[in-house]
Amino acid sequence: MIRFIGVVDAHTVEQAHAVIDTLFDKGNCKIVIDLSQVKYITSAGAGLLVGTQTQARQHGGDVILMNVSSNVRDVLDLLGLTPLFKLVEHRLAALVLFS
Repeated sequence: MIRFIGVVDAHTVEQAHAVIDTLFDKGNCKIVIDLSQVKYITSAGAGLLVGTQTQARQHGGDVILMNVSSNVRDVLDLLGLTPLFKLVEHRLAALVLFS
């Protein structure tokens, strides 16, 4: 599980991408991203989520978004991305989806 904090934008995407790449390098392709502490996400951050999901699915995995705040949900809705992701409220729900 990865937890994003604060703002996910062009300035923070590079650091997040490095963490995600480390997970993929270790063979982890079932990823839960906790967004409960994200105040705002830009299109660059949304692009990171889509790219991560694409890469995970290419390796037989997926990305589940957990605790999506209303601000983040609004951006995903505006960009038409909400239907692309599985959204859950609790870690247990994410684990059930991956089992």
